[in-house]
Amino acid sequence: MTDLRIFCALGALGILVACGPQEEAASPVENDHAHQGNEPVDEIEIGAAAAQAAGIVVSRAMRTSMDEVTELPAEVSFAADRIATIVPRVGGVVRSLEATEGDSVEPGELLAILDSGRLANLVSAYRSALAAERFAQGAFERERGLLEKGVTSVAEFAAAQQSAAMARAQREAAETALHAAGVDHDEINAQINGPDGAAGRYRIVSPIKGRVINRSLSLGQSVQAGDEGGQAAFVVADDTMVWVDIQVFAKDLGKVREGQVVSIRNDAGEELASSDVTFVTPQLTEGSRTATARVVLGNEEKKLRPGQFLSATIVTGDGEEVLAVPTASLVTVEGQNVVFVPTDQGFAPRPVDIGRTFNTMIEVQGGLSEGDLFVSQGAFTLKAELEKDSFGGDHDH
Repeated sequence: MTDLRIFCALGALGILVACGPQEEAASPVENDHAHQGNEPVDEIEIGAAAAQAAGIVVSRAMRTSMDEVTELPAEVSFAADRIATIVPRVGGVVRSLEATEGDSVEPGELLAILDSGRLANLVSAYRSALAAERFAQGAFERERGLLEKGVTSVAEFAAAQQSAAMARAQREAAETALHAAGVDHDEINAQINGPDGAAGRYRIVSPIKGRVINRSLSLGQSVQAGDEGGQAAFVVADDTMVWVDIQVFAKDLGKVREGQVVSIRNDAGEELASSDVTFVTPQLTEGSRTATARVVLGNEEKKLRPGQFLSATIVTGDGEEVLAVPTASLVTVEGQNVVFVPTDQGFAPRPVDIGRTFNTMIEVQGGLSEGDLFVSQGAFTLKAELEKDSFGGDHDH
């Protein structure tokens, strides 16, 4: 539908028409359907001045792209792979704090140090196992040399070999226990080769790049390990990329698909970001009986804040070209869907067959043809006038 932008005369009365770029004359005879098929059931006589004062606008029916949009509630959250909840793997007492809320940190950056008796025991067990392994390995090497010289027996060599294997297994078990406590190879070497007291110092480090958004530690605080019920010591998050989870109601499940364009807006209607639907959950959430459509967005400018509630407008139409009119131009008269069309004397309601609704438009499947003139603004005013005349007995129904 295109609005014609100048006022033209309709027949002798000169009804107000929205004219097009080429300033076509909006003559009533162009609406062939007004005299065949769906005959008007009534007519409103109205002059040009009254029509203009009533805000009546006449337009030509045109085909338009059926880009339907669906508006749904949404919430911003941290991307799950960009947030780290850091719980100590061993208990201890807070010795020092190196970061607090708001600090930017890099992967491996130190956040805090604990004095941990548990870690000291693990390091001590590893040292003992390492020493035993070295001793057993040395004994095995000696026995092998003696065997080659024929000085020792095969049985003594086999016993030394077995002892070395057992010592290696014990050292590996002690090392695995340290790894389970979050101590890597470099840190193990620092623990066993450091100064006195270093063996029990547990370093809490950030596993990701981001900002510290929560710290629950204070100096001297006793902290439990995570497997003993300990709470998170730090939370580090990277909000340069976020998820926007859109709540999809049951009635809209058939419309929303991966790859559709989404516009994310705030309460004021301002567009904050635009992207595509990345993922739609196959299951419904219990209670709300809704699915989730997820959009992954870059957030370098920090326009989106996790926990923020927004509105998501998804383009769910297929872009099909259909004949459509504004929904405001459609009214009900005597149980029929009608639009008003200009006549020689004024306006008359014309029954139409309607189809799908999209945005502020509704598909017309019959009763109106492309290029026909119809009232695009002021239909409710004409309906009220028609009903008033009907009650007054001026028209036969």
